[in-house]
Amino acid sequence: EVLTEGPGPNFTLTSHITGDEGSSSVLILDQLGRTTWYVRPEWGHTPVARFGQDGTTVIYLVTSKEHVENAVVRRQALAGGAYEEVATPYAHHDVVEVPGIDFAYIAAEGREVDGESVVGDKIVERLADGSEREVWNAFDWFEVVENEGWNAGYYPFGVDWTHANGLFYDEASDSYLISLYYIDTVVSVDRATGTINWQLGGDDTDFVLPDGYVFRHQHAPSVAPGGEVSVYDNAGGSEGSRGLCFTLGSSEAALAWSFDPADDRRSILLGDVDRFDDGSSLVAFGEHGEVTQVSPGGTVDWEIDAADIGVVGKVEARDSLYPP
Repeated sequence: EVLTEGPGPNFTLTSHITGDEGSSSVLILDQLGRTTWYVRPEWGHTPVARFGQDGTTVIYLVTSKEHVENAVVRRQALAGGAYEEVATPYAHHDVVEVPGIDFAYIAAEGREVDGESVVGDKIVERLADGSEREVWNAFDWFEVVENEGWNAGYYPFGVDWTHANGLFYDEASDSYLISLYYIDTVVSVDRATGTINWQLGGDDTDFVLPDGYVFRHQHAPSVAPGGEVSVYDNAGGSEGSRGLCFTLGSSEAALAWSFDPADDRRSILLGDVDRFDDGSSLVAFGEHGEVTQVSPGGTVDWEIDAADIGVVGKVEARDSLYPP
């Protein structure tokens, strides 16, 4: 359903998840919110989909919290036909293509800590030759401290400690951004060494956030075209969820942009913010289903309600579905 008509993206790639395994899908919507392309895996959920860097494919993740050990990454040609599939055990939430390798993904890892099974997260790269490399592991950098995940019941094999939910590759700095939901922080990880460059948000933040813009349970970290860091703030706002973008200084984070809708859209599940070269943004509001394009001046140019398809995940826009 189109809520605000305007010059929205010609095509928007997204994924949606539902409560029932095997009923989630990856789809492309046109400017009127109509489905023009979709795939529906026979099992699991599809938390993320991205246009392939080759311009002719869509790469997406199939996983579930109950059977995360069976997770796979699939690559589907926009023209149709059979998909390619790679086994990525314990992959969840996000996968990104990286130049020079195949892709990188978030993977869950369980460890025994003080007699309790704890599930943390790591960044894993799949290399061009089919081998894998662990880039970073939360257990090596953070102290395991009980938090809300202990009572969430997310994984059947341990308490959910970090619940990483977003991964972004920044080619300019050759680093990854990873969002840790229960620690309320975004971490920048040097790809070559696996060391932490900086931490934004949470108790041990390297940058003081401006008053009123401390984010919580964030998703979808990314580096905007101007070098700023964007996040989808699920629970930090006083009324609802919002899109935020920060310029990082030596010790402070200045607010570069924000979009806080007038209505209450508190979305705990998923959500996304994409910033474009012209200063406009595309924001997806998780289980509320709204996908909103915001002008550089902060006005709503275009908006659709896709709540009928389920919880809306990451969104990416393209002018054409033909190869570049």
